[in-house]
Amino acid sequence: MKNISFLFYGSIFLGIFIWFFFFIVTPIEVKNKVSAFTILFISLSYISLILGFRFASTISSRRLNSLRLFSKLEEKRYLILKVLVGLVLLSFLLRYFDLFNNRGVKFANAIHINKYNAAKPENFSLLFAFLSAFRVLFFVPLIFYFANSTNKKKTLFICVFLFLLPFLEAYLRGSRRLVFESLGILTIILLIFNKINFKSFKTLIILISIIIVLFSFSLSVLKSRISDNNTQFYYEIFNSQYNELTPAKEEAIKFIQNNNNILGKAFFSEIHLGQYITHGVFEMDYMISTHPKHMYGKFNFYSFVKFLNKLGMSNIPLSSINNPTKRITYITFFGGMFLDFGWFAIPLMFLFGIFQQKLLSSSKHNFILIPLSILFIFSNIFMLIFNFIRTQFLFSFTIYLVFICIVFLVFKRKNNNLFCKTNNFCL
Repeated sequence: MKNISFLFYGSIFLGIFIWFFFFIVTPIEVKNKVSAFTILFISLSYISLILGFRFASTISSRRLNSLRLFSKLEEKRYLILKVLVGLVLLSFLLRYFDLFNNRGVKFANAIHINKYNAAKPENFSLLFAFLSAFRVLFFVPLIFYFANSTNKKKTLFICVFLFLLPFLEAYLRGSRRLVFESLGILTIILLIFNKINFKSFKTLIILISIIIVLFSFSLSVLKSRISDNNTQFYYEIFNSQYNELTPAKEEAIKFIQNNNNILGKAFFSEIHLGQYITHGVFEMDYMISTHPKHMYGKFNFYSFVKFLNKLGMSNIPLSSINNPTKRITYITFFGGMFLDFGWFAIPLMFLFGIFQQKLLSSSKHNFILIPLSILFIFSNIFMLIFNFIRTQFLFSFTIYLVFICIVFLVFKRKNNNLFCKTNNFCL
């Protein structure tokens, strides 16, 4: 991996740069200025995170004894990759069987119908949820491939194939989040392993092509949710909930409505993306102004609460641990932290910085920890935009820890069997 300080600080400042860049270039109005309270909370959270990282850097760099266990897996890299490929592929097969056979998802259906059918509670199967859980590790085989420094094209093809499998579900359900997160993680992977050369003309062409495809996909998803009528479409979009706090400027709306061509659609897509990226901070400020009660972890650990409810181990109304303003928009990572812990989130951010430093540092010596590091780097970049930790992060993090436990159990058993055979000690 690259220098861990570069990865950490780079992810933090890149996220801040992205937010300010789109805030400046996007023609939006701000209905209510962000309060000094919110600015102070976000600033102290960032400072605490960075101080925690710096503090951990000064602590003795001796590797923990528990981490020495990971070093024993170095010689088993390729075998671990094959095991993971099998698990991920099987999970996707079961996932798509569940979607097509049990949840009524079809290629012939409109996106909104597939989305409705897939989300219906009566179509949910706890068994298939368990059996297809490893699909969230679709990006890990590609990481292991680059970490192994192997040149086997067949293995690369399989890893890329697994990485692309979530895009089919994204297309069927019209999920822009799946596409966005997948490509974001892919970009980080390629940067960490020096697979992107921004000076290359070929790279720029591919990048521009991907951006065009993404904007087109996003536009088609929005239209499928509303109407094919251009006037009605723009009216609905510019009057949706996240436009209430950061509406597009009137002259920008008029330009789009008067230019029903590629230029108008491109301008609309930029405004829509800019609002998506910037509005979370204003939503957070609005949420704080309502003086919400703290949820003590239930907001950020929403996925676990939902899962425990499915198991019957808890009965917490999910509506009670959503955004208390009853709005369906993002409130950033910091909004989630404040909602859960208030000002106590500041020392928690310090501990979060310590944890990231130790994880990134250990990843330099233990390839099996690299996927976890990439998840944290991704979450750092988008802290000001949405709360990745509340959504996909916790699920992926947990499933990957389960995978690590499986690896240890398998190799421990193999080593024990080898010991028994060598010493004629088996019964």
